[in-house]
Amino acid sequence: MSAMTRLLPLRLIPRESPAMNNSSRLGLAALAVAIANIGHGELGGNNHGPDLVRYRGGIDDADPWCADFLSYCLEQGAAKLDRPCPVKRSRGAKRLVRHVLGAGGILVMTPAPGDLVLMSRPGGHHVGIVWTLRAPGEFISIEGNVVRYPSRVRDYRHEFGEPHFVCFTRPPWFRLGDS
Repeated sequence: MSAMTRLLPLRLIPRESPAMNNSSRLGLAALAVAIANIGHGELGGNNHGPDLVRYRGGIDDADPWCADFLSYCLEQGAAKLDRPCPVKRSRGAKRLVRHVLGAGGILVMTPAPGDLVLMSRPGGHHVGIVWTLRAPGEFISIEGNVVRYPSRVRDYRHEFGEPHFVCFTRPPWFRLGDS
């Protein structure tokens, strides 16, 4: 069973179209928010701090925060585009990807800046946002909650085909060229 079919039943997997290979405007706006938050993160304890309360929408708890961070980036990105965010906020990485797909996003084989990357890790899943593609076979993502305290939002280099990789997901609407 492929990683994508574990994520969604096969009949529900959106398929990439050659016409949809551009970045999503929502994804690019969320990426700009992520870039502006590089260096922000935990303060005062593991999974705590004022930045995390902001990412969580006012909640102060000790839960992992990678999906909270990207939910925040998507919401703020949509606000910068003067649109309501179509993606329901999520506290879980895999659930956030499901919400992106449920809001009209698509799974893609070839990522673009602003796409979400879902990875597995011990105890669950992790999510980041693609910043740039590098040759040969590398990409840079921005992620939060990756290393031990004090974890900060930062960029990470990945190689395509890493064993913990699950999928790339393009956020819905606002593709470049859309009005």
